[in-house]
Amino acid sequence: MLIETRKAAECLRTALRDYNLKFGTILNDPDLAPFRASPEFKELQEEALRGGEDVGSGFRRDLKLISEVQAPFRGVRRFFYVALTAAAGISTFFTIPRLILAVKGGDGAPDLLETAGNAAINIGGIVVLVALYFWENKREEKQITQISRNETLSRLPVRLSTNRIIELVQLRDITRPVILAGSKESVTRAMQRAERKTKPNQGVLVREELLHQFLQLGWIRDQQESEGVTPGEDVYIILCLDGRVRRSGIGMPNWNDILQELPRLEDLMSKLER
Repeated sequence: MLIETRKAAECLRTALRDYNLKFGTILNDPDLAPFRASPEFKELQEEALRGGEDVGSGFRRDLKLISEVQAPFRGVRRFFYVALTAAAGISTFFTIPRLILAVKGGDGAPDLLETAGNAAINIGGIVVLVALYFWENKREEKQITQISRNETLSRLPVRLSTNRIIELVQLRDITRPVILAGSKESVTRAMQRAERKTKPNQGVLVREELLHQFLQLGWIRDQQESEGVTPGEDVYIILCLDGRVRRSGIGMPNWNDILQELPRLEDLMSKLER
């Protein structure tokens, strides 16, 4: 099985690089579901997320487009960071010679304190603006990683109470899945409480099935690390109607708090989630 998944990964890597295969095809193809449960898929996804000669940049470009839709003013903010940094740099370029003259003193020399203050303001502005620019880039990378993680999550299988197996993406717009991961005792107790507390009109679906798929892919571990949670602890993850992670936490969920927080499916706030 390991050799087969490695061969599949190499074939898909070649298709991505040489034949413009969309990574979304790998995510959506039902025949590739077993491959998506392998470590080789995670490795291939990370390569596609970074982009490059080996797998092409199509997947990363698509993720950046989604990121821009979710944060439409990020590009505007970065433009102003660059423009203001350039302006501060030009001002500093002309201020430094004046500062040198002020230090030397003499007739016609500019005021030292005023010139030094102007130079400090310009240099401080450059430092702050550059820091903001890199912070914005870091936020974008984090968002792209989260979007990629959500897309992976959407393609993972779950077993319904009718014993039918579907992908999570098929539950979008109609349910808010709650994923429980932890010890068998903790999950069992949480499931029993959920059966007594959850209401159909809030679209809550709690599942513990096929969690090995999540663990094999490292999805839960990655989510725990992104939230600063120690891997291995009991955790719960609540999804929005559109499949994004709405909330996650340590331990098992407090169903009373969650049900008070979630709007009914027909409410306006639920429509905005879709």
